[in-house]
Formats: sequence, structure tokens, C-alpha cells
Amino acid sequence: MKSFITNICWLSMVLLLGGCSLHADQAQKVTGFAETFAGDYRRGEPASFTTQRWWEMYGDDKLNSLIRRGFSENLDLEMAWARLQQAQALERVAGANKNPDINGSAGTGRSQSMPNSSSYPTHQLSVAASYELDVWQKLANKRQSASLLRLASENDVKALYISLSAEIAEAYYLVLELRAKIDLTVQMIESFDKTVSLVRLRYDRGVAPSLDVYQAKQNLLRIRADLPVLEGDLVAAENSLAILLGFRPGEHDLGLLTGLPEIETTYVAGLPSELLARRPDVEGSFLRLQAMDADIAVAIAARFPSFNLSADYGSSSSSLQHLLQNPNVFWNLLVAVSAPLIDGGSRKADVEHRQARFREQLARYHQTVLRAFGDVEDSLAREQGVDGQYVQLKTYADVTGATLRLSLQRYQQGLDTFLPVLTAQVSHAQALMAVVTVRRKKISSRIQLARALGGRWMAAEMDALRIGERQK
Repeated sequence: MKSFITNICWLSMVLLLGGCSLHADQAQKVTGFAETFAGDYRRGEPASFTTQRWWEMYGDDKLNSLIRRGFSENLDLEMAWARLQQAQALERVAGANKNPDINGSAGTGRSQSMPNSSSYPTHQLSVAASYELDVWQKLANKRQSASLLRLASENDVKALYISLSAEIAEAYYLVLELRAKIDLTVQMIESFDKTVSLVRLRYDRGVAPSLDVYQAKQNLLRIRADLPVLEGDLVAAENSLAILLGFRPGEHDLGLLTGLPEIETTYVAGLPSELLARRPDVEGSFLRLQAMDADIAVAIAARFPSFNLSADYGSSSSSLQHLLQNPNVFWNLLVAVSAPLIDGGSRKADVEHRQARFREQLARYHQTVLRAFGDVEDSLAREQGVDGQYVQLKTYADVTGATLRLSLQRYQQGLDTFLPVLTAQVSHAQALMAVVTVRRKKISSRIQLARALGGRWMAAEMDALRIGERQK
């Protein structure tokens, strides 16, 4: 009895407080952020890609068309939309409990009142209605939970739009990087082949030893061996991009572009507090936290009596034509109260289970927020590092190119051996490849920064798809 009274007092307090939430205070543990990110830039313009389609800043029509294709054909996105539709259906199911449940029945047959008496026809028509009075807000909290989960599913779709756009751009620029490396390798093969011809000519004239010829061929064969590996990597990268776009690998049009764009402008990341409004994964995690809060209220309400109002209205007669006449009409109205008496502690355990799930989701929400900040910090730090590396490597490639030209001139003039030429060839080839790699890493770091910062452009993409579906 004491436990029952305690539960009543607790429930009364919940009802009096109305909109107070179990999660409100605990979720605030993630506040108190610094005013700026540790790696925040103060060069360039504010990050417009948080509100606009960030990939359009590259000015690449082919990339724009591929991302549009991905948004319409990607299978992961299609599954996410299906999960959202499931959540929408469950929300409608939960919302149906606001209305009474009405059922109609009709029947006909024959009856016999005494053993040897004649039978007579019977006809019956009735309507039954039932409605649960939501005294403890159990049904309202069920509706709220379903609505919050539907909103969380919408944010899941938004998050997938962000990640999919980033994955398509990453895969696309990997394809371009490999194409650029293949072109560069072909150029180096031609250059090394000319060097072999030059050394052989000097050998034929008796001014160079045979060792020089073999060493020149050695460099040529080594660079040729890189080409089939790069070509295989390119096919694999094109296939990965095709799968993201919903193509069958091997049957796709990815264009012939080989150049990588230069990324010059550096964007301001903004304030940490703004990140929570831009990251759909953070918002979705918080909505699930709220949904679990509502689930706890449902479980608590299940421990108290439920009140059901039921009504029947109908008529019975032995004649169809007199079925709805007044003397044949019957009705009843009933208020039923059902309360758990002995359940072996299952309802209490259900409350504790949901409270534990709430605490798990609370920790997951905090972790999601921390990871969101970490993503931005990592992206800013990575972009700073790659910027510096790119500048140094471009200078290094210029120096190795000059070294190669000078060593080749000295060799042709008989002022030096062939060894400096061999070393310079290898160094310059590696430097040119490294510049291409780091240029793509520079693009990748910008893509990851856009991904980490989230955005608000996804809602327009979702609305456009909904409008397109309605017009079909």
C-alpha cells in the first residue's frame, strides 16, 4: 500500500509539472563550450557551405550532376527514406488513439426457443464504440514518442544526404587523382625513355659505359611497373563511385576530366554553439533522447488504472423490415476501470528498463556532441597541415625539377656521372606524384570540413524529392 501511495504522489507531481522533462537538466551537461574552435581560421569568408550546397563551390558541372544522380538513385538513401516512411506510419498509428474505436456488426440466422417448437429468423445490427480516457497522459506520451522518432528519422535522412554528398565527392576526386597520376606516369615514361635513348647514343659513341644504359633502363622499367597498378586502382575507384550513384560497375559515364581544382579560400568554422543546430546527427540523437523520456512516462502510467468508455447501439428483430423500429432498439453505456494488482513486478521492471535505456541514450547524445566537435577540430587541423604541406611540396617539386635538368646537362657535357641523373629522376617523379596526392588531400580536407560542419541545405533536397514523387 505504501508503494502504491508513493506512486500516486509521484504521478500527481508529474501531472502538475506537465511539460517538465526528465532529460532537460541532464542534457545540459554538454553546454559550456568555448567561443571558438581551437583550430578556427580567421581568413577568408564565412562558411557558406553550411547553408548552401557546399560542393558547388568547386564549379564542376560533372560533380554537380553526379551528386544529383546519387541523391536520386543511391540505395542507402532509398533505405533511409523507407525507414522514414516506417516512422511516419508508426506516428499515424499512435495518433489514431485520439479517436474512439468504432466497430459495426450485422448478423442473421434462425433461433428456436423450445425443443419441439418451430424456429424463427433473427436479424441483428449493432455499432460498438470504445474509447480509452487518457487520465495519466499515457496515450499522449505514446503519440509524442512516435512523433519525436519520426523527426529523428528525418534527421537521419538529412545526415545521410551530408555523408553521401561527401562520399561521392571523395570518390570522384579519387578518380581524378588516379587519372592525373596515370597521365603523369605516362609522361615520365616518355621522359625516361628519351633518357635511355640519350644514354644509348652516348654508349654507341663510346663516351658512356654500358652500366649507364642498364641504370637508365632500370628507372624506365620501374616507372612502367607503376602504370598497371594505377590503372587497376582507377577501375576499382570508378566502380566504387558507380555503386554510390546506383550504377552497375562497368556501366557508367564518369566523364574524362583529369585535373584537380585548386582550393584557395579558407573558411571560418563559426561558433561551437552553432554546430548543434547544423548537425542532423546531433539533433536526431537529442530527439531520440526526448522520445525515450516520453517512453518512461508511458511505462509509469501503465502502473496505474486505465479507464475505458464503451457504448453499444443496435437492434434485433425477426423481420428485416422491422429491424430499425423503436421497440427493437437496444443500447448500453459502460465505464470500465482496470488496474494492475499483481504482475510479479513486470511493470516496475519495465520502468527501470526504460530508464536505463534513457541513460544509455543520454550518454550516446553526449558522445555524439563531443564527436561533432572533434570532427570539426580534426578537419580544421588537417586542413592547416595539408595547406602547409602542399606549399612545401610544390617548392620541393620545383627544386627536384631544376636538379634533374642541371644533372642531365652536366652528364651530357661529361662533367658528371650518370648517378646524379638517376637520383634526380626518382626524386622528381616522387615529388610530382606527391603534389598530386596532396592536392587531392587538400580537397578531401575541405570536403571533410563541410561534412563536419553539417548544414541546412538538406531540407530543400528532401522537399524537392517529395514534390517530385507527388508529380509522378
